[in-house]
Amino acid sequence: MWHLTNATWWSCGCDFFSGYLAITPLLRDYYLIIDPKHNDPKERITLDIVYLCEGAIYIPLSYLVLYAYVKNWKNKHVIEAYLCGI
Repeated sequence: MWHLTNATWWSCGCDFFSGYLAITPLLRDYYLIIDPKHNDPKERITLDIVYLCEGAIYIPLSYLVLYAYVKNWKNKHVIEAYLCGI
């Protein structure tokens, strides 16, 4: 369940859509309060790099681990350990 909620909500919905793309109205405002760097384009780059890594690596791997569990892959724990490590 963790990989499903992480892929769809925590990393994707909250961080990527609210932090990076800023397209979810209520959460976008919270992200601006949580870290003022969201308002400063020069300081925002560090946040954007993290958000882009989540969107390009972490979210797809979360879906892959979820798929590995559904299909009962033999080496699913290796992929999961890698995901948890990053």
